[in-house]
Amino acid sequence: MQDFRTWLQQGELAGQSYRLASPRRSLKGAAGFHAGSQNGVSLDFSDYREYHPGDDIRSLDWNVFGRTDRLTIKLYHEEVAPHVDIVLDASRSMGLVESKPQALLGIGALLATAAAGGNYSWNAFRLGARLARLERGREIPSHWPELEYEPLKNPGAPLRESAGVLKRQGVRILVSDLLWSTEPLGVLRRFAEGASSVVVVQLLARADVVPPEPGKYRLDDAETGESIEVFVDADTQKQYVERLEQHTQHWNDACRQTGTAFCRLVAEDLLADWRLDPLLRTGIIEHRSGGPAC
Repeated sequence: MQDFRTWLQQGELAGQSYRLASPRRSLKGAAGFHAGSQNGVSLDFSDYREYHPGDDIRSLDWNVFGRTDRLTIKLYHEEVAPHVDIVLDASRSMGLVESKPQALLGIGALLATAAAGGNYSWNAFRLGARLARLERGREIPSHWPELEYEPLKNPGAPLRESAGVLKRQGVRILVSDLLWSTEPLGVLRRFAEGASSVVVVQLLARADVVPPEPGKYRLDDAETGESIEVFVDADTQKQYVERLEQHTQHWNDACRQTGTAFCRLVAEDLLADWRLDPLLRTGIIEHRSGGPAC
């Protein structure tokens, strides 16, 4: 119990040095902090357009009418409160190597803390057989409940049904090892539907990135329970590295096609120094002046 709380606390502390940046694409919604793409009723003037029957006559610009004899409507930018949904993969493969659940909790806590630092509202979700809300943003991350991991043959399935659960016009961040057999493009299209912007963080353990030493191994599939015996040699190691890179590239290509930002983090490196250069390059977070050094 104490161990998982430790990584939440470390992520929370690290997150105080960052804030979520303004979304790259404009948001829509209620009154708040950032200018949106919709025309609304804030004080920021946007443009004019011709009056149409049914328009609010309070928006008519009578000065323009006096000069041109044309009925013209003033348009304004609406202001919106940014929101982020943080989705943490709780499939069993994320819990196998000790560093991965530690880093998953830490990065989730970091993102939630950075969201608060950027004046975002936020929700955290657990991705299991269904997408379940872990926390509504009321509790600081170090008070979150412990994640439970479960076998999932296809973690992409609940993401396809996420449109009715996640907030429309919000930012969405998925943290997962992405070691799924599912085709990523269809999953990402549904996951991104209705979002202002999306970020996918591939979180791998070093054991995922570096193949095992030569020898005979029994491999157990964490999601299906199936087992096979394999002999690892130099050719097997090379094939593993190539297939992992092909798999990651497949996700990267799908991200580009859907306008989704992508980065990879290695759990052991993250836990060692909490450096977030790959995530910083996506533009979703930025350094916050005055935050504690990590």
